[in-house]
Amino acid sequence: MQLILPVTPDAFGSLNTGHSETVARRYRVEASVCPNPFCQCDGIRLRLFPKGARDSTVAVCLYLDLRKRRISNPKGLKWVPAPSPLAKTLTAQFKDSDWETLRDRYIAAKLNYTDRTDWDKVEIPKEAMKKARSPVGYNEIIPYNVGIDFRLGSDHWVVRDHYCADPECSCADVVLIFFRMDKMTGEREERPRLFCLYDYRTGKVTREDPKGEGSPSADELLRAMRRATPKLSVRLGQRHARLRKLFRRAIGQRIIPAKTVLAGRGSTS
Repeated sequence: MQLILPVTPDAFGSLNTGHSETVARRYRVEASVCPNPFCQCDGIRLRLFPKGARDSTVAVCLYLDLRKRRISNPKGLKWVPAPSPLAKTLTAQFKDSDWETLRDRYIAAKLNYTDRTDWDKVEIPKEAMKKARSPVGYNEIIPYNVGIDFRLGSDHWVVRDHYCADPECSCADVVLIFFRMDKMTGEREERPRLFCLYDYRTGKVTREDPKGEGSPSADELLRAMRRATPKLSVRLGQRHARLRKLFRRAIGQRIIPAKTVLAGRGSTS
């Protein structure tokens, strides 16, 4: 079986099924993903149109859980029908590479929706806001974004950025948490190597807390970050402003009380 997903949302891909005579045919594939940039449903909808059909009747419509790699029928999604025997037969032929292709498409679509979001009109993620404590992790609120990473020597590093979310505060502080990528697994190390409090307006580190012997200093890591992202201060400022805007709306709509934003300020937990 060969699965080729559409390049753009308004285009079609193709599915050339395998050996079973009951499904051995070609389909046009339409893929769609939940447009909510905050939602982490890990689901993708496929609609398969039989090629050569005289009308646009949908032969197969299915919702795939990419985390569990199976057909799903989530509650509340009225547009998702119960999976048909044909849908089950098709997905049973999916290879690991097909699921990985679907996952890549899901992430790409979510990044695209995040990039196009009008942050003045977006629906506030109530549960995420209620659990938030300042400083707030950007990834905790906006999970699909182009992350911050760089190389220093032979090591690859990724950064998590946490900000003061008080909309009345004018500080430019960001808590940067540095993780080194494991060269063997290609995954992020479980424990961070360094925390630092950085003022992105002045470019100064006011506090740093290294974790583990042999970790580079904050200055070394920041120099490498700036080489990888020349407009680093602008990018951090934009991410900070976006979080403040979301929290300002949340407070104004009484989704969260103002004291929630101020709780734990200065903590990295």
